[in-house]
Parts: sequence; C-alpha cells; structure tokens
Amino acid sequence: MSFYDIIYQLSEKLDTELLVDSNGACQFIIDNDIAIQIEPDASEENILIVSPIFELPPGKFRQEVLAAALAANVEFPPPLATLAYAKQTNTLVLFSYLATKALHIDALSDYLSHFLAISLDWKNALDSGQTSPVKTYMTKDQNIDLTN
Repeated sequence: MSFYDIIYQLSEKLDTELLVDSNGACQFIIDNDIAIQIEPDASEENILIVSPIFELPPGKFRQEVLAAALAANVEFPPPLATLAYAKQTNTLVLFSYLATKALHIDALSDYLSHFLAISLDWKNALDSGQTSPVKTYMTKDQNIDLTN
C-alpha cells in the first residue's frame, strides 16, 4: 500500500481530512494537544509515526525524564513505540516505524489509538512535574496484528 493510500484510507477511517504536505508528511493535532506526524521512510516500505511530547529545558528535570524514558524503552516485553530526545528542539518524542507492505487501515487506526495514549500519558505526567507516567503500557508482545 502506498503512503498516499494509507493517508487517504486513514482520513476516511477517522472521518477527517488528512493531507500530505510539501515535505511528503501528514501531520494532525488531536484534541488541540498532541501532534502526530506520519511520513514514509526513504525506501517507502515503512512509515514513521512521530509525536513530539514535551520540550525539556536544560537541567536536572530533563536528565531525570531522559533516564526514565531510556528505562521505559528497555522494559520487557518491549514497548509499542520508542521514546527519544530531539536535540534540535530539546523535545521528548515518541516514534515508531511500521511496515507498509501488508498494513491494514483498521489495525493502523487501533495502533494510533494506543500510540496516542502513550503520548498523552507522558505529556500529562511531564505537565504535572512528574518525570514519567505511573502507568504501564501496551507492549509489542500483546500482538497487535497490523495486517488484518
């Protein structure tokens, strides 16, 4: 399935207009709070899903948040998405790559729902001064089948 097909079908599934911008990416905002960007990788065999969560100013809080994010990334079973630090914007981001070959739009919609929940949990925790959310997350071994 092409990236444009994915965005078109996702737009229909979510009943909202989603457009691919001049950079070849699609960004949308959920509840005026969380941005999600979807774009194809260079091979166009995968899509990258990214959500900037929180700008982290220099200091102890940033160090503690990044340590918590690293710890969350190595939990077993592995998390559904990966937390990273975007140095250019001093931002904690959540990202994931998904293969497009047999991607089913209903499964992608379900995946995005879980992805959004993780983003919101981290954002809410950081907004309240916590270094990470208390909650545990859905993980890869919980078998979200993206092909049907």
